[in-house]
Amino acid sequence: MKRLVDAYQKKVESSNNSATSKPVDSVREEIANMMDQVVMDGAEEGSDGHYYATQLLIKKEYRDMFITFKTSNGRLNWLRRAWKDNKK
Repeated sequence: MKRLVDAYQKKVESSNNSATSKPVDSVREEIANMMDQVVMDGAEEGSDGHYYATQLLIKKEYRDMFITFKTSNGRLNWLRRAWKDNKK
């Protein structure tokens, strides 16, 4: 019985610690990293290309494709084309 009580206390303490610690949101981090890449590729914040990225990269399939391009021009050109295709 003591082991059960100890296990329960440990679980409660662990959940209290996790409630006060910052949760990890891997999708948010992935999107933030890709948006940083968009800016490094030359799309200034507020530009059309940057806006297209904010709308497209919230979807996983677009993030998966975006990350496959090796060059800045490839990524930015793809963003423009994907945006046009998405709006048809």
